[in-house]
Amino acid sequence: MSAAVVTRSGSTGTRAARGGGGLRVALLVAVLAAVVLVYLTSRASPAVPFSIDSTQPDGYGALALLARGEGANVTSIGAAELTGGRSADAVVVPRPSRLGAEERRGLLELARGGAVVVMGERFEGAIEDELTFGDPYAVPFRELADDPAIESPPGQCDIASLVGLGDIDTAFSLPIPVLQGERSCYGTGTEAYFTERAEGAGTVVTMSDPLLWVNARLQPAKEEGGQPLDNAATFLALTGAGPGTALRFVDPASGSGDAPNGTCDPIELLPLPVKLALVQGLVALVFWLWWRGRRLGRPVTEPLPVEIAASELVGAVGDLLRRRGSAGRAATSMRQDTHRLLARRLGFPQGAPSGALVERVAALTGRPPAEVAAVLLDPGEPGGTAVPDTEALLRLTHQLDAIRQEVLDEQPVR
Repeated sequence: MSAAVVTRSGSTGTRAARGGGGLRVALLVAVLAAVVLVYLTSRASPAVPFSIDSTQPDGYGALALLARGEGANVTSIGAAELTGGRSADAVVVPRPSRLGAEERRGLLELARGGAVVVMGERFEGAIEDELTFGDPYAVPFRELADDPAIESPPGQCDIASLVGLGDIDTAFSLPIPVLQGERSCYGTGTEAYFTERAEGAGTVVTMSDPLLWVNARLQPAKEEGGQPLDNAATFLALTGAGPGTALRFVDPASGSGDAPNGTCDPIELLPLPVKLALVQGLVALVFWLWWRGRRLGRPVTEPLPVEIAASELVGAVGDLLRRRGSAGRAATSMRQDTHRLLARRLGFPQGAPSGALVERVAALTGRPPAEVAAVLLDPGEPGGTAVPDTEALLRLTHQLDAIRQEVLDEQPVR
């Protein structure tokens, strides 16, 4: 049986050129399918900043645990529920900039009805006017969790619920101006991190930044031994979280107005896995086009010399020795070959004593051990016999073949 090796010529392969269009289509379909799959799976569990279900550094999960530990009834609501007349003792709105006009009206109606409404950003001006919001900036998770605290004292504080509290961490926040008619704390009286104003029977509290209450800043630089300040205490004091308090957190991703002017960058709407999938698909496409651009030609077969099986080679060597009158050397070669084959099939390790192999073969074939030793072993080993001439070599060949067949019929191939 002959073998062949595949080489390539310098000519352009017409078959590969004809199949190039189909491969391009298949690659594009695969990339699109991957993008759709990643998009659909990523929608199942989006990472939402300031969510009470989030344990990420920018989540509000710790606030929910604290309030529930005080006995408050804590739930997350959609922004649309603000217009349904839902009652609440306190409402926390991390991102009021995402609310639509109707949702803002519902929020103020809650305050006028006696609720405490805590705004994570500045909410100023008439509802019908163009409002100005301080959109929280994105901070990398490690920076948000590892940066040490910047301690700010209460300073001039005339918000009753915050009087008597200690320093807070303001590492990622800037104070906001105190407007006419507002009370303030943690500031100078003209600028502060918290302001409060009366709204009907309730109050509206404005924070300088929703990052003041995220999980990571309740105990800044925790892994380096940072100690908690009073950020969590300001939350409990302002919302009045206690037994039976109806505390509502407005889902920051549920508002109808993603930006104050009603517009939003489409790229920002794509989840991060989708963006990564698009980049990976583009890189794969460029690499594939570069690879397909190197045309090495069509495969060409090249015949190789015929390979001879090992058993045929042993037989040929034995026949050659027999013809040269070296019956003893031919017998030794065949015995060694049979010895290796039987030892491997019967599970004997390399270098095992010949006597153990003889006993095992005798037990399997039913032959006397002396007979098996006379066939398998050379004259220098106990029980081995010499092969003086060609006739003795022919008899030995038949005996070795018979033993091989009897043992291999009994033992499965290992």
